[in-house]
Amino acid sequence: MVSRSDREAHKAQLVAELSDGLDELYASGAVTTRDEPVAVAGRMVASVPRRHVYDDSVGPFYDTDGVRKVLSRNGTPVSRQAVFDRIRRRTILASKTADGHWAYPAFQFTGGEVDPALRRILARFRDTDSDGWAVAAWLNAPSPALDELSPMQWLREDRPVGSVNELAQETAARWSAP
Repeated sequence: MVSRSDREAHKAQLVAELSDGLDELYASGAVTTRDEPVAVAGRMVASVPRRHVYDDSVGPFYDTDGVRKVLSRNGTPVSRQAVFDRIRRRTILASKTADGHWAYPAFQFTGGEVDPALRRILARFRDTDSDGWAVAAWLNAPSPALDELSPMQWLREDRPVGSVNELAQETAARWSAP
């Protein structure tokens, strides 16, 4: 738990950095009206992962606008269509909420992209009827086959990807069985 004084110090630092950044935007001419800072702030807030009921096991999550910004190229967010195409192809992990919105677990991203090793693992689930919640939970559940580490912990520790790949293949086959 972060102390109240640490939170206040973090807020003060954030406000100072945002103020400096806004001054630079005005000086460069990139921001010219009073409405633009509000739009910039909105984009920044959208790029922060949101809290969710599954945060303790697989969260936090990005919403679609946030993940578009995470995957942006040269500062330009990827299109919604590109994100939804990646969901369809299972090259990004997404879960649909009860109210019909998409949630993207933040753990899958490294350097503005889905971790390359994880993309190979996600591909194993392409032909299953499993939803994103099941795959996200599986990726974060300890496994006896991985020395009681979760597949994500295993990958983060730079252990052999093949072990998780084999386990994913076995799991996907089991989930596809009639």
